[in-house]
Amino acid sequence: MPTIAALPRISDTNTQTEYVKDTVHHSMSTSAVWIVAAVVGGIIVVGFSFALLLTYNTRRRRYRRYRQLHPYLSRDEVVKRQKMSKVDLFLEEEERRRQMIRKSLAARSSESCGSTSLSAMIEHVDGEQRELERQESTRLKEDWKRWEARVRHERSMSGGQHPVASASSQVPVLAVPSPAKHRRASSMSPTPSPPVPPRHPGRRSAT
Repeated sequence: MPTIAALPRISDTNTQTEYVKDTVHHSMSTSAVWIVAAVVGGIIVVGFSFALLLTYNTRRRRYRRYRQLHPYLSRDEVVKRQKMSKVDLFLEEEERRRQMIRKSLAARSSESCGSTSLSAMIEHVDGEQRELERQESTRLKEDWKRWEARVRHERSMSGGQHPVASASSQVPVLAVPSPAKHRRASSMSPTPSPPVPPRHPGRRSAT
């Protein structure tokens, strides 16, 4: 009888032991799960932070390099172009090149118009100058012909002698006495007496 009464106590003790073992095992497994989860989470956070830092440094270096290549662009334009794809960048470059070509063509057309107007004005001035020179040469030719006709007429009237030669032959030669001879002649010639006025001018006129 006492032996039979001790059996339930032994079974209760075994049950408690198994319960404790199960509880300890469950708590250990839970702790291990949490530890693993914490380690994995830490690794993920560190990796994400490293990736962010690497991306930031890469973008910063790319921005500096882009600013050196394109100093005329603003910060917003640089950021915008960094976010664009290669196809979009190519299309934008092509559009910018077309705009530059249009501007250069417009500038050349304006310069050609200005040069055309300037050349037209210069040609007009040259034409007027040539017209004036032609008129002047025509007038000189007419004056020369008129002078030649007058010379021929005067030559025919003077008997074949050129008017200039005839005029030169008719010019008298003036003898200019020297001052010594003039003084000697004046000293040798007697001084003329002044004329005596008439005493009775009325009588003389009556006679």
